[in-house]
Amino acid sequence: MTTTVSRRPITTPLSRRWIAVLAAVLGLAAIIAGQLGPNRYRLEDDLAQRATTALAQAGQPQASVSFAGQDGLVTAGSQADADRARAVVAAVPGVRTVETRVITPGRATPATAPEQGTSVAAPGQTATGTEPGQTPAGTTPGQTAAGTAPEQVPSGTLPGQTAAGTAPGQIPAGSVPGQSGSADQAADAERRERLAAAAEAARARLAVRQKALAVQQQLNDLEALTFETDGARLTSASRAGLREVAALLAANPEMGLRVGGHTDSRGPAATNLALSRERADAVKDALVEYGVAADRLTAKGYGEAQPAVPNDTAGHRAENRRVELSVYS
Repeated sequence: MTTTVSRRPITTPLSRRWIAVLAAVLGLAAIIAGQLGPNRYRLEDDLAQRATTALAQAGQPQASVSFAGQDGLVTAGSQADADRARAVVAAVPGVRTVETRVITPGRATPATAPEQGTSVAAPGQTATGTEPGQTPAGTTPGQTAAGTAPEQVPSGTLPGQTAAGTAPGQIPAGSVPGQSGSADQAADAERRERLAAAAEAARARLAVRQKALAVQQQLNDLEALTFETDGARLTSASRAGLREVAALLAANPEMGLRVGGHTDSRGPAATNLALSRERADAVKDALVEYGVAADRLTAKGYGEAQPAVPNDTAGHRAENRRVELSVYS
């Protein structure tokens, strides 16, 4: 006689309910994990940009700042500058903590958060103001500053026993052999490296942005581009101005240019849109003719959809008939 044993698990309504709950929790955890990473980097970039702007407005452009989450690291050339910059960054909404790091020529100090009640020792002097080898005031030779003699056994412990009640060489309860603060030190070092890398990236982005703003200002200072009436043919003065634009782009090969054509509101909207496109394309074609690579240029016509001022006077309509040049990097 043969007995068959079934391997199908026995399930009950209660067990099925727990399985469903567990699956829902795991799915929610996966969604949260997928969102935290990108959101964190967006948060860090946003805080770095707002803190950098606040430093510039406070007259501290020489200081730089980076973030790991909501924790900031301010880097400056002196402790005084670092402290002033720290106060500015700490006031930015969303910042949780701010540490400082002083970098001077040939020397860099680690990032530290200012602590109340600490003192800085001069070279060759201890933190308490005593010279090397000098006994602190109020202590006798052979006695430490805390008032205990070397090798003195703390009160309540037996000779040969440590203050924790364990014999020399004995591993305290709950500890793992070889375990120490090295893991914390490694994590702290990694965090500082991340902060330093973020600070360098923020400085690089700021430099690119400042350079682009300078080039944009040069474009804004040029004479406005003009065309023949109701046409897309550039005037001779405008072609000369575009030669200067081409020279600027040649000097800044990492930048591109957006060309936007606009009209006033007179005439049919479809006609105005077509004219604005033709004028934007005419500017792009002229720049290509003057040596600018076509893949660095984009041209778009907006017609009358984006007026700079109301189309209520002849002067305002003249302002709205324009071609805008905007650099990007």
